[in-house]
Amino acid sequence: MDDNVHMTGVMLAKEADARRGELQRERQVPGDLFQRAKNAGRIQQLICKELGGLGMSAVEWFRTGVEMARWEPSFAWVITQGAADHAVYVAAGDQAFVSFFLADANAYSSSSVNGAGTLLPEGDGYRLDGRWGFCSGCQGATWVGGEAVLARTEDQEVPEKLMALIPIERARIEETWDVMGMIGTGSHTVVVEAQHIPAAWAFRLSQFGPRDYGPMSVAAGLADCDIYSRSATRNIAEGTRRRCGSGARQGRKGRQRAADRQCACAAPADANRGCLVGGERWGRTGLDQDVAGCRAEPPAAH
Repeated sequence: MDDNVHMTGVMLAKEADARRGELQRERQVPGDLFQRAKNAGRIQQLICKELGGLGMSAVEWFRTGVEMARWEPSFAWVITQGAADHAVYVAAGDQAFVSFFLADANAYSSSSVNGAGTLLPEGDGYRLDGRWGFCSGCQGATWVGGEAVLARTEDQEVPEKLMALIPIERARIEETWDVMGMIGTGSHTVVVEAQHIPAAWAFRLSQFGPRDYGPMSVAAGLADCDIYSRSATRNIAEGTRRRCGSGARQGRKGRQRAADRQCACAAPADANRGCLVGGERWGRTGLDQDVAGCRAEPPAAH
């Protein structure tokens, strides 16, 4: 693991801890802290270096996220989950979207499957409308959206579901996130009024276009990591805080061993081989070429 990259994330989380009252009061990550995390490449950590990312592996991403959560879980969640979504949309997007998305160093997507949206074919794109809750980090997002049902065709028994994103300027945030814990994630509700969107703004997360993503898809690898990151960042971090007190740091070695066991169980075998999105054939000017996924078999059941 790159110690400098790891410590940058931890230092930002320590500052978020010192400003915890601000996160709780405003129900979001402070804008300046969010921006510094973006500037440090925390959102592009799973994107390969050739594309401007940090090139971190799934294991490095996971371990850094858990360590950040020991200091401030809400901040850790927004950054860690945001990095995972960033990688998924880059992997699932077509060249028109990915080129634009990666060119924006400030890009951050906030989306959710908790809600309802519809997509109707319209010209060269779709007509989208929807409302989604639990959109973590939406106040600092540049793209927002969620799962939407595509109009069923005659040969389909069940309608297809896609993810859809639009620029934040074309959506509305309703501040509905008022909870007992993790309030700093700012997981408010995003509302999109009916409007036309290009086809490139709709994503099939289980189908990554014409490219070969290796034996284990990016989405599958991130899904495994996401399951365990939820458990580790929310349950372990919050649980240790309740047991030890808000300012206590006792038993850190023991908690590190527990996190390592959690991570070892969560991470796909051999996941340290490289970042989840990118590959030596996929340069800045070759976005239509191959992308190397997480080259590993799914983790064994535990």
